[in-house]
Amino acid sequence: MLFSTIVGALTLFASSAVAQEPSSDDVKVVGITYGGSGCPQGSLGVSYGPDKNFHVQLQNFRPSIGANQSVVSQRVNCQLNINFSYPKNLQFSPGYTTFTGYASLSSTASALFRSTWYFSGSSAQVSISDTLNGEYRGDYVLKEEVAEENRLWSQCGVNLPLNINMQIRMSGKGEGLVDNGELVAGGLVWRYC
Repeated sequence: MLFSTIVGALTLFASSAVAQEPSSDDVKVVGITYGGSGCPQGSLGVSYGPDKNFHVQLQNFRPSIGANQSVVSQRVNCQLNINFSYPKNLQFSPGYTTFTGYASLSSTASALFRSTWYFSGSSAQVSISDTLNGEYRGDYVLKEEVAEENRLWSQCGVNLPLNINMQIRMSGKGEGLVDNGELVAGGLVWRYC
């Protein structure tokens, strides 16, 4: 009887150790810094919503390619540093990135979407990417998930900034433009330290 009580208690503790999620009231964005060709100062908004995802609204994330376009216009980048608070007995790992917007690509043009995540003070990082190939004209939603074995976890006991480097790079000989309106950094998985 004592053995089954101990096993039951350990099973309950182990399952709650992985699945704990703070409420959206417990997670607050307390500071944001950013910079890059795709996010000049004043052009970006970041929030942590009730859906437990970081939403990044991008106003100037618009690469283009074509005969009258410079090489510089073919790539946009934004380095985002998010300082936020959450309970110190928890750590989290980002799960996916979703790029949404509008694209118009000729048959010989393509756009590579990439986001790289890391925590300040750590050399470990994870990158996820997707490609949109022409001929394409319309809205897009590109969602890429981080594989379980590649998850990157925040440190325990200290809230270090989360850094997200996002970019869109266009290539090919054709013409095209991408107007990326939002990046969702989501699927946060929480666990006890």
